[in-house]
Amino acid sequence: MFVPKHVEDAAFKDTILQQNNLSHKEDPVLNIKFTKRTFEDSRHMVIEVSPNLRRELVALRKIKLYWSMCKVQDFVVVTRCLKCLGFGHTSRFCQNQQKCSRCAKDHRWKECGNQHPTRCSNFLKANTYIHDDSKKINTNHSVFSKECPRMRRIESIIMSKTDYSYPLIHAQINTDHCRAAMEHLSLYKIENKVDILFIQEQYCYNGEPCYIPSAYLAFYVSSSTSQSFPAY
Repeated sequence: MFVPKHVEDAAFKDTILQQNNLSHKEDPVLNIKFTKRTFEDSRHMVIEVSPNLRRELVALRKIKLYWSMCKVQDFVVVTRCLKCLGFGHTSRFCQNQQKCSRCAKDHRWKECGNQHPTRCSNFLKANTYIHDDSKKINTNHSVFSKECPRMRRIESIIMSKTDYSYPLIHAQINTDHCRAAMEHLSLYKIENKVDILFIQEQYCYNGEPCYIPSAYLAFYVSSSTSQSFPAY
């Protein structure tokens, strides 16, 4: 997260909890791990938090810190090689060919005299396995770019395999076949931070449940067949 330079480390935890209404959280853990980068008026800090607090911070995306709004996101460490520019290993153990981070050819970037636009060596390699030219991937970006689709994919895989150790929140409600109650499902889910909703006696039209937001994955059980079906 990016923190204004004037904010002192000693008051960091209490200020975040109080200004963002997080003081009620049970045993909140918030420790400063290190400062990744320092700028003229701010610094990029990495903090370690408890699972319940991480859930709240990631949902907020931006938090109040004195008179500033600070962006918050997961800090993901991606192991990559500075020799072949691939992922999952370091240059110390790399047996692959040296790659240039500018033109993607077989030399160091300091030796590169190529004036062409920067190209991503990882997608150039991937394109060699794609025979249909219409499906080849755009390589016109730096291999170190945060927007590189390959980098973003690796980060998402790491996050999907990370155990953040917080349980899913579920709730069971009875809407009594009320249309208005079904229309307020989205608001109920957001306000109560519910992951899974079990709905009884929902409002139906032509035998199928209605007013379930399209973004939700929903299933319903037919009383006549006792089978579950996807709700569209």
